[in-house]
Amino acid sequence: MTRLKHIKKRYVTTILVGPQERQGIASIAQNKVAGNIKDENTAGFDQGLLFPSNSDAIGAFAYVLDGVKHLIPEPDYVCLNFDAAYIHWKHLIKARIHLIAWLKMEPKVELPHNQLYGYFGTAMLYINTLFTSLEAAMNRCIPKGYEHRTEKQGKVTTLNKEGIQRYMDMNDKLKIIKSVTKKDFALREGKKMALIQKLKDVRDLTTHPKDEERGIVKYPLLYTALLDFDFDNTIIAAMDFINYYSEKSLIEECTCGHTENDYDSAHALG
Repeated sequence: MTRLKHIKKRYVTTILVGPQERQGIASIAQNKVAGNIKDENTAGFDQGLLFPSNSDAIGAFAYVLDGVKHLIPEPDYVCLNFDAAYIHWKHLIKARIHLIAWLKMEPKVELPHNQLYGYFGTAMLYINTLFTSLEAAMNRCIPKGYEHRTEKQGKVTTLNKEGIQRYMDMNDKLKIIKSVTKKDFALREGKKMALIQKLKDVRDLTTHPKDEERGIVKYPLLYTALLDFDFDNTIIAAMDFINYYSEKSLIEECTCGHTENDYDSAHALG
C-alpha cells in the first residue's frame, strides 16, 4: 500500500512580514475588526489579516457571530479538499478490511450495516473531495481575463474564465491549460493521468447517478466501481497532478512531528 503522511495546511493568502511591520499591521487590523457590526467603522469591513505565533500574516474573511465580526483564516481550497480526501482515505483502509472480512465469512448470518454504509459512504466522500481538489487546481491555472473562442457553423462563442469554470468539463479544461501553461501532465505521466480519468468517471457516477433498474438492483456499476477503485495510487496521482501545475509544490507532507495516530484522533469521523 502506498504510504502518504498528512499534508501541510496552507491558506489562500500568506504574507511574510518583519517584526515591526507585523506589529503595525496587527494593530490596524485589530482596530478595524473589533466592535459591533452596527458600528460605522466596521460595517464595511469583510476581510483582514491574522497573525499566528510565527512570522506569517494570514488572509482572513470576516464572519459575524452574535453581532460581532470575527476573522477566520481562509484555507486554500485545493489543500482543504485534498486533506479531506486524505482523511477519508485513511478511514477507507480500515473500512475495507472489515467489509472484506464479512465477504469471506461463511455463513453470512448478519448483515454488516455499519460496514457497508461506512465503506461506500466514505468511498464517495473520498471520490468527490479528491476530484474537487483537482478541479480547483485546474481552475487556478486559467488566467484572469482569459477568453476562449470557438466557432461552429459560423457562430462564434466566447467563454471567459467564469464560463470556462462553470461549463467546461475536465478534458476541455485540460486543453486550455496545456495551451496556457505549455505543460502536459497526460503526456508526461500517462498511467497517473489514467487514474485521474477513472476518478473523474466514478465521480460522475456518484454525482449524477443513473437508475439502472437491473432486476432487483439499481446501482450495481456504481458500487462495483467503488469496490474496485484504486484509492491508494489515485491520491498520489492527484497530488503529483496538482504539484505539476502549481508554481511551487502545493501538496506537501507535513513536518509538524505529530504521528498519524495523533492526526487520526484529531480528525475522527462520527
